Amino acid sequence: MIFFDTRLSASGAHGAMLSEDGQLWRLDRDPTPVMRQLAAHPDMVSVAVSGDGSQVYVGRRGDVLDGTTGELRQTVPVPGQAVLDLAVSPDDRWVAAGTLAGEVWVWSREDWQLRAIGKGHEGRVAAVDFDPTSAVLVTGSWDGTAMRWGLGPLDTSADDLVSQAETAWGMSLEDALGAEVR
Repeated sequence: MIFFDTRLSASGAHGAMLSEDGQLWRLDRDPTPVMRQLAAHPDMVSVAVSGDGSQVYVGRRGDVLDGTTGELRQTVPVPGQAVLDLAVSPDDRWVAAGTLAGEVWVWSREDWQLRAIGKGHEGRVAAVDFDPTSAVLVTGSWDGTAMRWGLGPLDTSADDLVSQAETAWGMSLEDALGAEVR
Protein backbone atom coordinates (compact mmCIF):
# COMPACT_ATOMS: atom_id res chain seq x y z
CA MET A 1 0.00 0.00 0.00
CA ILE A 2 1.32 3.46 -0.91
CA PHE A 3 0.48 6.40 1.36
CA PHE A 4 0.50 9.90 -0.12
CA ASP A 5 -0.34 11.97 2.97
CA THR A 6 0.53 11.31 6.59
CA ARG A 7 0.31 13.32 9.82
CA LEU A 8 1.28 12.74 13.43
CA SER A 9 -0.26 14.24 16.54
CA ALA A 10 1.86 16.75 18.47
CA SER A 11 2.81 13.99 20.94
CA GLY A 12 3.72 11.58 18.15
CA ALA A 13 1.57 8.88 19.76
CA HIS A 14 -1.13 9.00 17.08
CA GLY A 15 -1.12 9.30 13.33
CA ALA A 16 -3.28 9.18 10.24
CA MET A 17 -2.48 8.19 6.68
CA LEU A 18 -4.21 8.37 3.32
CA SER A 19 -3.47 5.75 0.72
CA GLU A 20 -3.40 6.38 -3.00
CA ASP A 21 -6.60 4.34 -3.39
CA GLY A 22 -8.57 6.51 -0.91
CA GLN A 23 -8.22 4.55 2.31
CA LEU A 24 -7.94 6.46 5.61
CA TRP A 25 -5.87 4.69 8.26
CA ARG A 26 -5.26 5.55 11.91
CA LEU A 27 -2.15 4.56 13.85
CA ASP A 28 -2.12 4.50 17.65
CA ARG A 29 1.01 3.41 19.45
CA ASP A 30 -0.07 3.52 23.07
CA PRO A 31 0.78 1.05 24.56
CA THR A 32 1.61 -0.97 21.44
CA PRO A 33 1.27 0.06 17.77
CA VAL A 34 -2.14 -0.64 16.27
CA MET A 35 -3.17 0.36 12.74
CA ARG A 36 -6.81 0.32 11.67
CA GLN A 37 -8.76 1.51 8.68
CA LEU A 38 -11.24 4.30 9.41
CA ALA A 39 -12.84 4.93 6.03
CA ALA A 40 -12.44 4.59 2.29
CA HIS A 41 -13.37 7.42 -0.09
CA PRO A 42 -11.50 7.95 -3.35
CA ASP A 43 -11.79 11.75 -3.19
CA MET A 44 -9.85 12.28 0.07
CA VAL A 45 -6.69 14.30 -0.58
CA SER A 46 -5.30 15.42 2.79
CA VAL A 47 -5.30 14.40 6.42
CA ALA A 48 -4.64 16.07 9.79
CA VAL A 49 -4.56 14.86 13.40
CA SER A 50 -5.42 16.91 16.47
CA GLY A 51 -2.59 17.65 18.86
CA ASP A 52 -3.90 15.21 21.45
CA GLY A 53 -4.61 12.58 18.79
CA SER A 54 -8.33 12.34 19.53
CA GLN A 55 -9.51 13.64 16.14
CA VAL A 56 -8.65 12.93 12.51
CA TYR A 57 -9.73 15.33 9.76
CA VAL A 58 -9.83 14.74 6.02
CA GLY A 59 -9.77 17.28 3.20
CA ARG A 60 -11.70 16.69 -0.01
CA ARG A 61 -12.91 18.80 -2.89
CA GLY A 62 -15.14 21.40 -1.29
CA ASP A 63 -15.07 20.30 2.35
CA VAL A 64 -13.26 19.14 5.47
CA LEU A 65 -14.61 16.06 7.20
CA ASP A 66 -14.22 14.58 10.66
CA GLY A 67 -12.97 11.05 10.01
CA THR A 68 -12.28 9.94 13.58
CA THR A 69 -15.04 7.39 13.99
CA GLY A 70 -14.65 5.83 10.58
CA GLU A 71 -17.80 7.63 9.51
CA LEU A 72 -17.16 10.95 7.88
CA ARG A 73 -19.70 12.69 10.09
CA GLN A 74 -19.07 16.44 10.12
CA THR A 75 -18.72 18.45 6.94
CA VAL A 76 -17.26 21.94 6.92
CA PRO A 77 -17.92 23.51 3.53
CA VAL A 78 -15.15 25.15 1.55
CA PRO A 79 -17.28 26.43 -1.36
CA GLY A 80 -15.65 26.15 -4.75
CA GLN A 81 -12.33 25.04 -3.30
CA ALA A 82 -10.33 21.86 -3.30
CA VAL A 83 -8.53 21.30 0.01
CA LEU A 84 -4.92 20.26 -0.69
CA ASP A 85 -3.46 20.19 2.82
CA LEU A 86 -4.73 20.32 6.40
CA ALA A 87 -3.17 20.99 9.78
CA VAL A 88 -4.41 21.17 13.37
CA SER A 89 -2.63 23.53 15.76
CA PRO A 90 -0.65 21.84 18.55
CA ASP A 91 -2.96 23.42 21.16
CA ASP A 92 -5.97 22.00 19.25
CA ARG A 93 -7.60 25.44 18.81
CA TRP A 94 -7.34 25.86 15.03
CA VAL A 95 -7.75 23.81 11.86
CA ALA A 96 -6.17 25.24 8.71
CA ALA A 97 -6.59 24.24 5.08
CA GLY A 98 -4.56 25.15 2.00
CA THR A 99 -6.60 25.28 -1.19
CA LEU A 100 -6.20 24.84 -4.91
CA ALA A 101 -7.20 28.49 -5.44
CA GLY A 102 -4.27 29.74 -3.33
CA GLU A 103 -6.26 30.58 -0.20
CA VAL A 104 -5.70 29.53 3.40
CA TRP A 105 -8.81 28.87 5.50
CA VAL A 106 -8.69 28.80 9.33
CA TRP A 107 -11.50 27.52 11.56
CA SER A 108 -11.94 27.35 15.30
CA ARG A 109 -11.77 23.65 16.13
CA GLU A 110 -14.18 24.13 19.02
CA ASP A 111 -17.18 25.39 17.03
CA TRP A 112 -15.99 25.15 13.38
CA GLN A 113 -16.61 28.84 12.81
CA LEU A 114 -14.55 30.19 9.94
CA ARG A 115 -12.15 32.71 11.49
CA ALA A 116 -10.00 33.76 8.53
CA ILE A 117 -9.40 33.35 4.83
CA GLY A 118 -5.81 34.24 4.01
CA LYS A 119 -5.12 35.51 0.51
CA GLY A 120 -1.63 36.19 -0.74
CA HIS A 121 -0.42 33.17 -2.65
CA GLU A 122 -0.77 33.19 -6.43
CA GLY A 123 -0.74 29.40 -6.79
CA ARG A 124 -2.20 26.42 -5.00
CA VAL A 125 -1.36 26.12 -1.30
CA ALA A 126 0.01 22.62 -0.92
CA ALA A 127 1.54 22.88 2.58
CA VAL A 128 0.14 24.22 5.85
CA ASP A 129 1.55 23.78 9.34
CA PHE A 130 1.58 25.52 12.71
CA ASP A 131 4.57 26.49 14.81
CA PRO A 132 4.89 24.66 18.17
CA THR A 133 3.24 27.57 20.06
CA SER A 134 0.16 27.60 17.75
CA ALA A 135 0.68 31.37 17.31
CA VAL A 136 1.88 31.20 13.70
CA LEU A 137 0.65 29.35 10.62
CA VAL A 138 3.17 28.74 7.84
CA THR A 139 2.03 27.98 4.29
CA GLY A 140 3.78 26.99 1.09
CA SER A 141 2.52 27.42 -2.43
CA TRP A 142 3.27 26.15 -5.91
CA ASP A 143 4.01 29.77 -6.81
CA GLY A 144 7.32 29.32 -4.96
CA THR A 145 6.36 31.41 -1.93
CA ALA A 146 6.13 30.60 1.76
CA MET A 147 4.05 32.81 4.03
CA ARG A 148 3.91 33.30 7.78
CA TRP A 149 0.49 34.17 9.22
CA GLY A 150 0.25 35.52 12.80
CA LEU A 151 -2.88 34.16 14.46
CA GLY A 152 -3.09 36.65 17.34
CA PRO A 153 -5.84 38.74 15.69
CA LEU A 154 -8.11 35.68 15.64
CA ASP A 155 -8.43 36.06 19.43
CA THR A 156 -9.35 39.75 19.18
CA SER A 157 -12.96 40.90 18.99
CA ALA A 158 -14.15 42.79 15.92
CA ASP A 159 -14.76 45.92 18.00
CA ASP A 160 -11.20 45.81 19.36
CA LEU A 161 -9.78 45.31 15.86
CA VAL A 162 -11.72 48.34 14.59
CA SER A 163 -10.49 50.41 17.54
CA GLN A 164 -6.89 49.37 16.89
CA ALA A 165 -7.20 50.21 13.19
CA GLU A 166 -8.75 53.61 13.90
CA THR A 167 -5.94 54.43 16.30
CA ALA A 168 -3.27 53.34 13.81
CA TRP A 169 -4.90 55.22 10.92
CA GLY A 170 -5.79 58.35 12.88
CA MET A 171 -9.35 58.30 11.48
CA SER A 172 -12.61 56.45 11.94
CA LEU A 173 -13.47 53.34 9.97
CA GLU A 174 -16.30 55.24 8.29
CA ASP A 175 -13.85 57.97 7.21
CA ALA A 176 -11.36 55.41 5.96
CA LEU A 177 -14.01 53.59 3.92
CA GLY A 178 -15.35 56.83 2.51
CA ALA A 179 -11.95 58.31 1.67
CA GLU A 180 -11.09 58.85 -1.97
CA VAL A 181 -8.08 56.97 -3.27
CA ARG A 182 -5.67 59.27 -5.08
